[in-house]
Amino acid sequence: MVAFAGASRALRCAVGIQRAVRDHCVKHPEQEFAVHVGLHAGETIRERDDFLGRTVILASRITAAASADEVLVSSLLKELTDGTGEFSFGPVREVSLKGISQPQRVFPVEWEETVAAW
Repeated sequence: MVAFAGASRALRCAVGIQRAVRDHCVKHPEQEFAVHVGLHAGETIRERDDFLGRTVILASRITAAASADEVLVSSLLKELTDGTGEFSFGPVREVSLKGISQPQRVFPVEWEETVAAW
């Protein structure tokens, strides 16, 4: 888990990670692997070097819903970053997440087409 001071910073990092993994796998096909990333924004509880709370749980569940090579974001994170022009998003998906009573709207980030770089 990684925490950021802003939604755009988090999304730039996620895009950068996916691009770095892709580039590594192209250069070293014998070491191929994939990463899936889920992002959400909100208040957290900080205890020493750890973050807790509903925001963290929701981000974890979104990560679990993401496919290999995918960055999946909550509707709130999309709303916070949509107006920057840095990111492209795919169509909305409704997903049921473990421990969350209502289905959540999530958006895949089209990170290969996104302008932002880490």
